[in-house]
Amino acid sequence: MAKIATLFGAVLVLAASTVAGAANSIPSCYAATKSGLNATAPAREIFLFVDQTTPVDDAMRSSVLDAVGRLVSPGASFTVAKFSEFAPGHAAVITASGTIEQGIPAEQRNSVGVRVLHNLDQCLVAQAAYGKRIAGEAAQAALSSSHGTFAHSDIMASLRQLSATVSASPARDRIVILVSDMLEHSSATSFYDHKALRTIDPRSELSIARNGHLTGDFRGARVFVIGAGALPPDQAGGYRSAAAIDALQAFWNAWFRLSNAHLAGFGEPNLMTPIQ
Repeated sequence: MAKIATLFGAVLVLAASTVAGAANSIPSCYAATKSGLNATAPAREIFLFVDQTTPVDDAMRSSVLDAVGRLVSPGASFTVAKFSEFAPGHAAVITASGTIEQGIPAEQRNSVGVRVLHNLDQCLVAQAAYGKRIAGEAAQAALSSSHGTFAHSDIMASLRQLSATVSASPARDRIVILVSDMLEHSSATSFYDHKALRTIDPRSELSIARNGHLTGDFRGARVFVIGAGALPPDQAGGYRSAAAIDALQAFWNAWFRLSNAHLAGFGEPNLMTPIQ
């Protein structure tokens, strides 16, 4: 393992000039080891979008970190972003992204030189460990910076902006993990009434979103929400009515359909089954 770590450390140095400032923060083993081969395009990309106005408890944090740890694996890319409102220091920003490459397909291994194959295999083992660590640390940082205090929350506009990143992914399987209370509170509309969740009219709110050009294009992504209707710390012991939560889910189901996505899970606040 020490040799593998040393090799990947050299890869990081060799690749520094190509990754500095780039979206992909994980150096390519195929490029850095000068294998002359091309990495297979990632089959899956995991997007973690964290709403900074949403309170994150231990159960929610554990659920998100478990999903990131399981899903970020060889053959997958990841992107971590945080958002809250369109204001300096609060607008949507990508904090980390990268790809963990797959090994050479079995049917091609016999045509690759032994030394190249050995170096590449070792590099990929270290790359996978490094990529998982980067993704996990970025997820932890984004979750830890959420404050859960009442504030402006431009969820629709932020998701419209972030959907462009999802749409641009070359992966066939796009999974969006959205950590948010899903309570819009912006210049377009507010789901609150005196800081309490009101029972919204989904059709009326969808009309506002459509007329305000507040939808996106997720290009068929599956979306899993964690934290819907979550209560802030200063409302511990408070109550969200079933009718209000049902209306909230109905709106976001329709909003994601309009934004070319499938709402595959709506945690209130936690999902009942693991993300697959």
